Amino acid sequence: MRIAHRIELAGIMSVLVVVAGGACLRYTTTVECDDGLRCPTGSSCAAAQNVCISGTCGNGQIEYSVGEVCDDGNILDLDGCSGDCRVIEACGNGVMDEFERCDPSIECVECSGDCISAPRSSVEIVQVGC
Repeated sequence: MRIAHRIELAGIMSVLVVVAGGACLRYTTTVECDDGLRCPTGSSCAAAQNVCISGTCGNGQIEYSVGEVCDDGNILDLDGCSGDCRVIEACGNGVMDEFERCDPSIECVECSGDCISAPRSSVEIVQVGC
């Protein structure tokens, strides 16, 4: 026989589980996100994505002390801020990002202004440091 009691205060839910005979006593605490998602103890809600995060990346605030250079509130790649919040994904940032075909800040190559497509004319060619 298992009895569960639920107590909810200010978006934090604690579940007390007692197994018959009192042999097992366990507390689990969850945090309820705005969208109804519940995150387990030690994690929190991402600011702009329906996921739980265990660190600071995804909370929407740049935490320089832990090495973040951006934080857009999610843990997705290819949206301007890497999923680990350590790389600003932008053409010409000096890093060959996953989505790029070239990055003119790394090497002197003919590269389009979006670092993805081949330049269609000499006007679209971006050369930095050549």
